[in-house]
Amino acid sequence: MSLLLNTPSTYRKNGIYYLQRYAPEDVRQHYKTNRISFSLGTKSAREAIALARTASTKLES
Repeated sequence: MSLLLNTPSTYRKNGIYYLQRYAPEDVRQHYKTNRISFSLGTKSAREAIALARTASTKLES
């Protein structure tokens, strides 16, 4: 799990890794909460890091 210390907004729940990010200001009105959270679908820390980076890039674009 120490690998994920360098991957902000990633956490583990019941052994599965999740990514959590704040929704951009311009789309917050469309969500019930100001955070977007979803499962990365893996129990592997190494795989979660790669998936989190990919998902973060997609969310930012």
